[in-house]
Amino acid sequence: MRRLTPPAAIVTLLLSIVPSAWAQPPAASPVDPDIQHLLELTGSSKLGPMLASMMSTQILQGVQQQHPEIPPRAIEIVRTTLDEQFKSAFAPDGTFMHDLAAIWAKHFTHDEILGLVTFYETPLGRKVVDNLPAITQEGAQAGMAWAQKTMPDITKIVQDRLRAEGFIK
Repeated sequence: MRRLTPPAAIVTLLLSIVPSAWAQPPAASPVDPDIQHLLELTGSSKLGPMLASMMSTQILQGVQQQHPEIPPRAIEIVRTTLDEQFKSAFAPDGTFMHDLAAIWAKHFTHDEILGLVTFYETPLGRKVVDNLPAITQEGAQAGMAWAQKTMPDITKIVQDRLRAEGFIK
């Protein structure tokens, strides 16, 4: 297998993780201000860039392991550019925020959006938002622990069923 040169590896990386839709200009119509406020209250407007940064860090670490010849400065340029682009997409007038607002508008009426805004402005709503990252992380850890504990049993059940159907011996 032919190894990519550092510039080719960087271009390949970018093409594999940056969908062409992100390169489109922001939509002309503004985001409903009530939906925008809801997205800010729930932290959705901050979550995207944070997740994107984590994802790009993992991908770039993998690229560095596979292509140690890529200069650290090149990796930093890619990381900085990705972070800037994600931040732009999640800005109030960014393309992704516009799409996300359209999804909320599709699933909730304007009155329901206002009700959610009212809820997230309460102490309980703020507590939900404040605790959701920890709950999500702890839930992921619990899911991984459950999978590690139960996978041997699940694997045996799958093997037994496949054996019974003649797919394996």
